[in-house]
Amino acid sequence: MWAAPNSILKICMLVLAALFFLVMGIAGFIAPAFVARQFQVKDLTITGRNEVRAVYGGFGVATVVALVCAVFDTGARNGITFAVIAASSSSTPSLPAISSPQICRCWPILDPR
Repeated sequence: MWAAPNSILKICMLVLAALFFLVMGIAGFIAPAFVARQFQVKDLTITGRNEVRAVYGGFGVATVVALVCAVFDTGARNGITFAVIAASSSSTPSLPAISSPQICRCWPILDPR
């Protein structure tokens, strides 16, 4: 049985986001100095390396797990997607804009239909 085209689009978007976070997570764990250089940090202390591994590696892998759960659990999909967008956004004041009905229509993955 094939899923509706709208749900196929949502699944594709979730998988694409999961792949991005997987690459980020692996890079955070394996090459923390590379990740730090993206932010013009040249030298990392041991504590700095651990911080990069925790923030970029751990967050990336945990986000992948959440997004994979969203692919298979349609009941939790909107909540997980909103949580990932909120955690990944650069500022807390953007949360009301993300949750507004107008934005939900622009983000097909958040559209409840």
